[in-house]
Amino acid sequence: VKQMVESLVRLPKRARTETKSRLNTNIAKAFRGANILADQDETIDEGRVVKGFTIDETEDLVADFALKNGKLHVVSTLDLKSRYTGKGETALKSMILHKAEKKFPEKVRKIGVFSVEKDTLETFRPQLNMLEEFSDVLLDWQDPNQKRRLTRDLIDAMGHRGDLV
Repeated sequence: VKQMVESLVRLPKRARTETKSRLNTNIAKAFRGANILADQDETIDEGRVVKGFTIDETEDLVADFALKNGKLHVVSTLDLKSRYTGKGETALKSMILHKAEKKFPEKVRKIGVFSVEKDTLETFRPQLNMLEEFSDVLLDWQDPNQKRRLTRDLIDAMGHRGDLV
């Protein structure tokens, strides 16, 4: 009877789906507020920041954000506030930047953006060092000045003022 009740009444366990990074959500919100985030139907060739830009299709390497204006600006994010982020995720984010540089030599600007609680900063120092090694610039999303710098840098790369907040 117990097995029958469990099979008929209880919902089956859902397969774990990929969780979106809160960091990426916050960055997209800031970009949308500055009017630099592309709409879903826009491509990278339209000169606005796109989400989920494929760097290498065969290796399934996708940048979190990208902008193309003659130079490719690739943003790879590392949300160290998430309990699921480990060294493997850091290696993947670093590899995305590395592959972008190999695929577009001298035409790419690699931007690493991270978010970490201040009290765990030293715990995650190895991951930050790895991401920094593959980035032209590494920005802390928790720092308001660095947050504004990311948006300003991309607005400047777009060649117009945008809507700075």
